Amino acid sequence: MKKFGKTLFLLLVVAAMTGCVKQTIHMDINKNGDVTMTAINATQNGTTSDSDKEELEKLGYKVEDYEEDDLTGIKFSKTYKLSEISSKESKQVDLTTVGTEEFDKQLSFQKKGNTYKANFIFDTTLSDDYDESYASYASDMEISYSVTLPNKPKSHNADTVSEDGKTLTWNVKYGEKKVINYEFKLGSDILKYVLIGGAIVVIAVVIVVVVKKNKKQNPTGMNNAMAYATPMPAVPNQGMPQTPVMPEPTAPVSPEPVAPITPEPVAPVTPEPLQNPEPMNATDTPVTEETSTTPEENVSQNSNQNE
Repeated sequence: MKKFGKTLFLLLVVAAMTGCVKQTIHMDINKNGDVTMTAINATQNGTTSDSDKEELEKLGYKVEDYEEDDLTGIKFSKTYKLSEISSKESKQVDLTTVGTEEFDKQLSFQKKGNTYKANFIFDTTLSDDYDESYASYASDMEISYSVTLPNKPKSHNADTVSEDGKTLTWNVKYGEKKVINYEFKLGSDILKYVLIGGAIVVIAVVIVVVVKKNKKQNPTGMNNAMAYATPMPAVPNQGMPQTPVMPEPTAPVSPEPVAPITPEPVAPVTPEPLQNPEPMNATDTPVTEETSTTPEENVSQNSNQNE
């Protein structure tokens, strides 16, 4: 079963000896995450057998006959979920194993956020024995891989791109290992912007609610801090009791203590002793102090003497 894909490809190579061969693989990745893989194996002489069809149907492929011009073969398809075949790791997928159980196990896209990256390889070398034998028939073989994306890729190494930029095609030559890489986004960044915008709206609503709640609890708000610094004329609220504004209490001022003034001691004054007067002689005439009299006293004295 694991070698069925390689064997199927080998049969196509052998068929190329007698005519043209067509092997194409196309993936259609939708916006809903569905990945529909469709492969066509056809030759001029129709090398596909009924047993091949049965093997594909057992693996869940939808199989139908294919005819185009002088080519006949089979067309088989299968739909995968991108979410089921994606991982954080990068795995290389060999597209020559399409139609096998091995392919279903290894099919994978690397996922980072909403970005997906494909790392495929189309190995048509098979073995050294076949390379030399069938290299001359390479021009008669049409081998390709293509993918249609939901939007333009972020990066790719495709050989050709459609006009809308969504379909990429890699043309493969027999005997080479074709490396296929592309990266795309599923979905847009609108959802991210919507989530960011919603978060901003929620934060704004919370801020408004908190501010209104604070205003109800403290109507004056931040102006209270300026009430004492800048006096404002009071505007009475009609119909509402006025709340008197109480001045801030001030601490009492205690007078500084004054040191008592102590008078300087005064030295006592000692009177000088009086000297004894000298004794008077008999001949000395006592000195009588003269007294002054007023004119009135003189008239009175004269009157007394006349009487």
